[in-house]
Amino acid sequence: RLAGRIDLLTLSNDQAAVVKAMALGWRSQMDRELKEAYSRSGCAHLLAISGLHVGIVAMLVWALLWFMPVVGREGHVWRNWLTMAVMVIYAVVTGLSPSVVRATLMFCAAQVGFAVGSTRSSAWALCGALSLMLLIRPNNLFDISFQLSAVAVVGILVAYKTLRSKLMTSCVPLNAMVATILIGLCSTCATLPLVAHTFGLVGVAGVASNPVVIPAAHILVLGTLGWSILPIEPLRGIVSWGIGNVAHIQNKFVAAISAIEHLKIEVTLSSEVVVSYYVLIIGTIAWWCFGKDRTKWIALNLAY
Repeated sequence: RLAGRIDLLTLSNDQAAVVKAMALGWRSQMDRELKEAYSRSGCAHLLAISGLHVGIVAMLVWALLWFMPVVGREGHVWRNWLTMAVMVIYAVVTGLSPSVVRATLMFCAAQVGFAVGSTRSSAWALCGALSLMLLIRPNNLFDISFQLSAVAVVGILVAYKTLRSKLMTSCVPLNAMVATILIGLCSTCATLPLVAHTFGLVGVAGVASNPVVIPAAHILVLGTLGWSILPIEPLRGIVSWGIGNVAHIQNKFVAAISAIEHLKIEVTLSSEVVVSYYVLIIGTIAWWCFGKDRTKWIALNLAY
């Protein structure tokens, strides 16, 4: 049904394919050339449903349920529970990839904390989510998507707050843009060694292109899902024009970046280097979780 709603928009084949991939995780309609362009440019993460997409969808749900905290004393609690239900449905619709499962579990853990008036650290939520995923399916440990998703979040936990505190301004919209870019930067840099080891190629442009592609991702995912679930038929022309143009600009930008040979570096990392990197990651989580709260150490041990 969601894909059918997207088909009602007058989008070209490439535009519709990218929009469906980014909003629904359906990449079957993308031709080989377009997929390779996103891969070579370091922007392939836009096509895999992950924490970025889960966060965008959560923003949409919160916006649609803005009135609930105003209606009654328990309105904010009900908004948390309804948002969790929608996010679980979204995870199922998009195929339950390791990255979207991890992001959804962490999001739900945070929402439960908000609902019951308790707070836990993001590292605790990460360890809990990874532990549950490994208990249900131990083979996730050898899945590159699972590894990249986990390491990306560690990178965000370690560097994001420090960088954000140094770059914040008095302009709220600008702060939101900076925060989004920083999250992409931290996650991309943290996963570079794993990408190099697995694929033998590092797209340097992937980091530099975040200021363009991440805001575009927000527009495309929010606009597409908003059109798919809201009764806004009279706005079809405006929505089609906006989504189509943003998708067209993003595709052209990705194609231009992928054509620059100097922005791709062939790197071969040995297994020993990658194992050492994993030891560093585990040590980083241990350092981050250090404290008097023993539940953090329990979660860490389970994750390890």
